[in-house]
Amino acid sequence: MNKTFRKLLAGTALAGLGAPAMAAMINVGGVVWDPDHPIDFTARSDSIQQGVEDLGDGLQRLYGYGKITNINNSSSDVFCPGCELTFEFDNFILDTNTGLTTEDSAGWVRVYVDHNPDYMPHSGNGALDPSTANNGELWLDLAQVADMTVAFGEDGATGRGLLDVEGGLASANFDTNTGPGGADFTFQNSFNPGTDGLFTFGSGNYGGSSVAVPEPGTLGLLGLGLIGVAAARRRSRDS
Repeated sequence: MNKTFRKLLAGTALAGLGAPAMAAMINVGGVVWDPDHPIDFTARSDSIQQGVEDLGDGLQRLYGYGKITNINNSSSDVFCPGCELTFEFDNFILDTNTGLTTEDSAGWVRVYVDHNPDYMPHSGNGALDPSTANNGELWLDLAQVADMTVAFGEDGATGRGLLDVEGGLASANFDTNTGPGGADFTFQNSFNPGTDGLFTFGSGNYGGSSVAVPEPGTLGLLGLGLIGVAAARRRSRDS
């Protein structure tokens, strides 16, 4: 009878230890995705508004905002039911002579989850207004890594770069250092020609690797499992 109980206890504990390894959807702040999806975490924005400030000597400050419209080929009502995922960016300093960001460039991207969806891509007077893009809870805080490259053409401009996770609700899920050069995210933005030769409206793709992070309740179950295994071993030695 005692041996049967010990085996049952140890088996239950080991089953508890193995449970977190099973694939499961991740939900962080209401944003849902599958870390085992074939494309892992691939996000797209079909609505980016970009502002360009002329700093002189061929230098430009790039800034703006947008809304994530697709994650892993799912629409926003699937990956963010009842909420919206928006972002803003700033401090990307571009040298138009080289197509690279400068040494002084300290670009950042901040992603927000808002449970009162109110994103408006334009302000009433046509000026950039990120107030409905940054009024949620900070979901990811990303910083520029190395140079961002920009290629100009008659049909628009395309920018590519790398980002590192620095904070936010989902930081532990994406701070994996598995991208090029140890970065966490890659991105590519494309902009159509705007007024005065500026490229102001566009879209973007963002890719990164994600991992599941055990919740406190799961960690508690792991602890109980370990205690059960230890107790079974002690009783086995004492018998």
